[in-house]
This record gives sequence, structure tokens and C-alpha cells, in this order.
Amino acid sequence: MERIFVKPAAPDLKVRKPVNGYLAADGEMVNAESYWLRRIADGDVVGAEAPADTPKTAVATALQPRTKSA
Repeated sequence: MERIFVKPAAPDLKVRKPVNGYLAADGEMVNAESYWLRRIADGDVVGAEAPADTPKTAVATALQPRTKSA
């Protein structure tokens, strides 16, 4: 499964993870699944560049909200 790096859209925003607590304020690598894609589309989290110490196999990709095709 593809992994992405996300962080809260605002420094004081607490974003609940689907299991066990809240997203770290400085961001985390997460699976690119519907829960996180919805959070991105809603503006609760933003896709961000992974820190330099993140393994290259886990580097985030920029995500745009999906649009319906005609």
C-alpha cells in the first residue's frame, strides 16, 4: 500500500487517527487510504514533504482531492 506523509492543516488542530489517538503535530507517515484522503479533501490535514530522515521508500507523494470524471 502506498504511504503518504500528512500533518494537521493548522498547528493547534487535533486530528483523530482511525485507530489509537491523534496525528502528531509535526506529521506522520500513514497509509494512503480513504480515511486520510477524506481528511485531505476536507482540509483537516495537508500532504507534506516527509522529513529528511524518512526512508526513501516512504516518501510522500503530493495528493490533490479527487475529482469525478465525466
